[in-house]
Amino acid sequence: MSMPTIPPTTRTFIKVTEVWIPDRSGQFLEFSGGIYGDLNEFRRISRHERFNHGEGLPGAAWAQRRPVILSEFTTENFKRTAAAHAAGLTCGIAYPVFAGEFLTGVLVFFCGEDEGNVGAIEVWGRDPTDQLGLKLDSGYYGNLKEFEFISRHTTFRKGSGLPGMVWDRYMPVILDNMDDSGPFSRALDATRAGITTALGLPCSASTRESFVLCLLSVGELPIAQRYEIWEPDESLQVLHLKDAADESDVRHFEQMSTVQLRRGEGLIGEVWRSGAPQIADKLDMVVSPPFVSAKSAGLDHAVALPVLGNGFLKAVVVWYF
Repeated sequence: MSMPTIPPTTRTFIKVTEVWIPDRSGQFLEFSGGIYGDLNEFRRISRHERFNHGEGLPGAAWAQRRPVILSEFTTENFKRTAAAHAAGLTCGIAYPVFAGEFLTGVLVFFCGEDEGNVGAIEVWGRDPTDQLGLKLDSGYYGNLKEFEFISRHTTFRKGSGLPGMVWDRYMPVILDNMDDSGPFSRALDATRAGITTALGLPCSASTRESFVLCLLSVGELPIAQRYEIWEPDESLQVLHLKDAADESDVRHFEQMSTVQLRRGEGLIGEVWRSGAPQIADKLDMVVSPPFVSAKSAGLDHAVALPVLGNGFLKAVVVWYF
């Protein structure tokens, strides 16, 4: 008999998620998909937007070839300022995906300020004064002010802590059970802050720079309820589940361990085929074993992000909420 799952929370740290992809001309970014919850007016405005190179938050990530965090929206740095303020959004994060010199898409998150706003999104970059270490480049911490202070005074070497592990391997890394996780060097501080799961993503579109995006999730206001990392097998013919985390269903990894996904199969296989991030706003619209499992656990949305290196897929990272 399978173990019952705990119904997922309906509140998440990230309020809006979007994907922007180059249009056919390659000169603009156009809307590809989004998850907006009940922010219908912001959805309506966003669906008709497009961004030039360097324009707005998606365009800035495209031009700078690195993750960008905006902690304040102004008419100079953000095109949808009035709509974002009306929706209660106060921070935006853009993560570009490059296949060599070519942009395949930009994943954008928005967070908002409220009393229970706990969680963190960090960008770690190589310290220009110390080429052996990563320092906090920018971050959004909601109400986790003490954890923010500690993070701003921390440096990671290759292989050290979550940012250093991602930098060293150039692979995504999931860490959960912060109190037991030796690799998470801020584990004690994370436990005090209520952080339960951490996802690290590499982003290096230049041989001179390395960046790592970290999503730190708090139990009562998570970034996602379920995380998966899918990797190609040695034959490069199928994807298999390399790692997963789901606090409400500890058997999820075991149940998915025999699943294989081919290029173009379902949303995850399509991300492999296209090399671009994608969003599923309704999981019942995509029939594949991981999504059927997520839907049965009461999850409705998914974000799938490719990790590319030297023009080849290294992994597809998926999170569900």
